[in-house]
Amino acid sequence: MNKKILASVIFALGILPFVSGCSQVKQELGIGRNSPDEFAVVKRAPLSLPPEYNLLPPDPNKPHTEVISDRRPEQAAEAVFGLESTKESLPPETALLEKAGAYYANPEIRSVLDREAGYIVFYNEEKNLTERILFWKKDKEEPVLVDAKAEAERLKKNQEEGLPPHEGEVPTIHKKNGLF
Repeated sequence: MNKKILASVIFALGILPFVSGCSQVKQELGIGRNSPDEFAVVKRAPLSLPPEYNLLPPDPNKPHTEVISDRRPEQAAEAVFGLESTKESLPPETALLEKAGAYYANPEIRSVLDREAGYIVFYNEEKNLTERILFWKKDKEEPVLVDAKAEAERLKKNQEEGLPPHEGEVPTIHKKNGLF
């Protein structure tokens, strides 16, 4: 009896992925996607006109009652960027900031803390992050290739003249830059 229950549970779990592909099963289990019904629109009350129809158009000969300020650009800048504090700090406040060392703060404190915490620091002034990702290989010098035939001739010539082997310039092969 116990084996039959175990076999039926294993069978049910095994067939579940195949059955979940059916659309009705997906909807019943809440897995399927439900798109919104564009025809199920809630009706709203129609737009209405204001109750006072006797509003007169403005008279061009009357002076404007609205005060137009000459400082509108400055006011807009203050609203967006905040007020600039032009007030002088009080002597006790200055003394407190002086004792706290606020005027001598390290501008590189973020990179110092990151290095102390062991984080990888991506602050590099000569290369930005994109350049470091694209050009991650270090600029290495090309390996020097010695021209074996010319080197053998040079060593033979040094031996004939009685010079030590390290005398003279070692002939090298220079790699050509370009496609061919």
